[in-house]
Amino acid sequence: MNLFNVHCLGVSRFIIILGMLTPCLVEAEFWQIKPSISLIERYNDNLYLSSDSSLSSVESLLKGSLAFSSLTEVSEVSARLHANFQSYYIDDKFSTSNDQFATFYANKKSELSQWKFNSSFRRDATTRTIEGSQVINNGVNEEIANVDEGLVSIELRRYRYHLTPGVSYQLDERSDLNVDYRLSGAFFENNKKNTGLYDYNQNALSLGYARKLSELDGVGLTFGVSRYSAPDNNNKSINSQTAIVGYWKTFSEVSGGSINAGVRHSAGTDDVSNFDQLGYLLRLSIKYRTELNQIRASISHDLQPSGSGSLYKSNRIKLKVRRMFRPRLSGIFRFSIFSNESIDSSSNRQYYLSASPRVSWQWSRWWSIGGGLEYRVRETLDSLDDADSKAIFVSVRYMKGITVE
Repeated sequence: MNLFNVHCLGVSRFIIILGMLTPCLVEAEFWQIKPSISLIERYNDNLYLSSDSSLSSVESLLKGSLAFSSLTEVSEVSARLHANFQSYYIDDKFSTSNDQFATFYANKKSELSQWKFNSSFRRDATTRTIEGSQVINNGVNEEIANVDEGLVSIELRRYRYHLTPGVSYQLDERSDLNVDYRLSGAFFENNKKNTGLYDYNQNALSLGYARKLSELDGVGLTFGVSRYSAPDNNNKSINSQTAIVGYWKTFSEVSGGSINAGVRHSAGTDDVSNFDQLGYLLRLSIKYRTELNQIRASISHDLQPSGSGSLYKSNRIKLKVRRMFRPRLSGIFRFSIFSNESIDSSSNRQYYLSASPRVSWQWSRWWSIGGGLEYRVRETLDSLDDADSKAIFVSVRYMKGITVE
C-alpha cells in the first residue's frame, strides 16, 4: 500500500470516528483526561527473537499516552493515544524508531436499542509490539489478538486496523438481539518479495441472541460469516461460517466467567489449490477482582487472521495476576502460551511462550517506579527455527488525572 493510500485510510477513519463521536460530545457533562509519560531502560539478549543471529540491545523507550473518557446515563465515549519513541544500541550501532497506537470506543443508548463503535489503529513492527495495546469491547478492556506475535520473525514496519460497529435491540426484559460488523486488516511498509508477509483484510458479520436466565447468568447463540483475503498470496481467500453457543455467570460480587463453544466451516481457494474443512471454536474466561487481587485467565481455540497470508488455528492460554502487597507496592505477572497452525497446512505448527513478572511502587500521587523481567520462547515443529529471549527493565512513570467540565 503506497503512502497516498495510507493517508486516505487515516483521513477516512478520522471522519468516521468524528461522526460517531459528535452526538456523544453534545451530551457529555464532563471529561476525564489522563496524560501519562514513562521512561524505560531495558536490556534484551535477542531483540528480534531470531534463531539465526541473537542480537543483544540496550534500549531506551520514551512512552507517552493520552486517555479521554466521558460517561453519562445514555452514552459513553473513551479514546486513547499512545506513542513510543525508542533508541537502542545493536552491535555498537545506534538506531531509533517510533510506534503509535490509538483506540476509540463509543456507546449510545435509547429506550430499547443500543449502538456501539470500537476502533483501533496501530503502527508498529512485526517482531516488536507496544505494551498495553488494548481496545474496549462492551465496556471491558481487552487485548487485541495478534497471532503474528512469535509467528513472524522478519522485522518489517506494520499497520493494523480494526473497525467494529454494532447495534443491539431489546426484545423484552430478558432478551436482546445483536448485530455486529467487523473490518480488520494489516499492510506492510516497504514490503519486498520473499518476506512471507502479505497485506490482508477480513470482513465479518455476526447475528446474536442473548437471554438472561437470572440476574446472575445468561445464555446466547451467535451465527457469523467472515471472509479473509490476501490478494498478493496467490489471490488467497477463505470464507468461514460459525455457530456458537455461550453461557456466562456471575459467581459473586468479585468473580465471574463465561464459556463459548461452537462449530465452524471454512473453505479457501487460491491460484494453486483449494480446501474445505470443519472445525470447532472454544473460548473460556474467568475473572476475579478484590481490592488487593485481580486475576484474569482465558483458554481459547479460535481462527485468527495473519500477515503470513492465511488464517491460523490458534490455541491460547493467558493469565494475568495483579497483587497489592502494600498500599503503594504492587506486582503483576503476565503469562501466555499458544500454538499456531495455518488452516490450509501451508506452514508448520509453531509454539510461543511469554512470561513477565514485574513490580511497581507508587512513591507519590503522580509518580511511580518499577522493574521486571520478560522471557519469550518460540519453537517450530520439524524445523530448527527455535529461539528465546530474556530481557530486564526498569521504568519511571508519571500519570495524572484531570477533570474538565
